[in-house]
Amino acid sequence: MFSLSAEPLTTSEGSRPRLEDAAPRIVEHPSDLIVSKGEPATLNCKAEGRPSPTVEWYKDGERVETARDDPRSHRMLLPSGSLFFLRIVHGRRSKPDEGVYVCVARNYLGEALSRNASYRCIYIFTGSRPRLEDAAPRIVEHPSDLIVSKGEPATLNCKAEGRPSPTVEWYKDGERVETARDDPRSHRMLLPSGSLFFLRIVHGRRSKPDEGVYVCVARNYLGEALSRNAPKAGQS
Repeated sequence: MFSLSAEPLTTSEGSRPRLEDAAPRIVEHPSDLIVSKGEPATLNCKAEGRPSPTVEWYKDGERVETARDDPRSHRMLLPSGSLFFLRIVHGRRSKPDEGVYVCVARNYLGEALSRNASYRCIYIFTGSRPRLEDAAPRIVEHPSDLIVSKGEPATLNCKAEGRPSPTVEWYKDGERVETARDDPRSHRMLLPSGSLFFLRIVHGRRSKPDEGVYVCVARNYLGEALSRNAPKAGQS
């Protein structure tokens, strides 16, 4: 059971949002890094919105302190929203910089996280070389062609291995596929296995059709792997 309020959305000052205002969106996402101990590094992040969003960073789920919080910090939040490290810390006397980073942009209309925050991980390794046990991604289960009736559910399978565990994204006809992680209204879901699940196949009169050629891409800091013979999802 739920209820809806008829009251309009208001700002902190009590007035309605201005028509020209816009919720934040990330326009430059951070990328994986491998950095030697003691070297400087930058994790890029750029966000747009009106009013201009504030940007914060989180590492392994905890907010990252910068020189704005503690002048002694070796981390600086740049005006662009990027996170700059004066030097990469190994962690014997302080918390190590190695970890998974997420960029979060906020204004009064909402917040935006760097793409697929729980899957697209930013790794900083405090060594000059990859660890011996690490491995580049490889696809171990490739998707197959599908012919599905309009309105029916469907799944494009994909499974990848690697160390650290690779992130998985899907592309249709060369464009990245948005899922419910990007937009809760989406009828597409990225499953924990890496497979792409469609709640229903959309024909495309009011939205982009699902019919097309799909590619599964797995990534970690050592490289990326693409699914073999990209399948075509069609409608019967």
